[in-house]
Amino acid sequence: MHESYDDIRSLIPVEPAWFDEYAVPRYCAFTPRSIANIYADEACLLEITCQGCGVSFNVAMSRDRIGREYIDDPRRGSRGMLSSEIMEKEIHYGDPPNIGCCGAGPTMNSEPRRVLEYWRKDSRREWVRDKYFEVGVVPEWVEEF
Repeated sequence: MHESYDDIRSLIPVEPAWFDEYAVPRYCAFTPRSIANIYADEACLLEITCQGCGVSFNVAMSRDRIGREYIDDPRRGSRGMLSSEIMEKEIHYGDPPNIGCCGAGPTMNSEPRRVLEYWRKDSRREWVRDKYFEVGVVPEWVEEF
């Protein structure tokens, strides 16, 4: 279960544009430079829904290659990398952001829906968007409302 960040959200009259890897509300346009993991090699903006009520959230996920095999082309795959999890429909955020969407919402699981943006660092360590990985990621275990 994530913190609700009511102190932040109550001071800003608009809904967050997205939530970071720790479910912290963000109000700027998504960019991989704004994610929490400064060591990230991959990042995505993922649409998820609350398993309890179906409310939709845009959330960031990231991975770094620290302790993993270095791969220049994420299409070749590597366990634990976002690109592989996306293609295998195994990407998972965990609990949804805690906005009080429903009584059980903060304690429920989230359901992945689709990758809205996917970014990776190239050989120069610059962020490059790769639309190949911007796909639906609904796993078989998700029940439709």
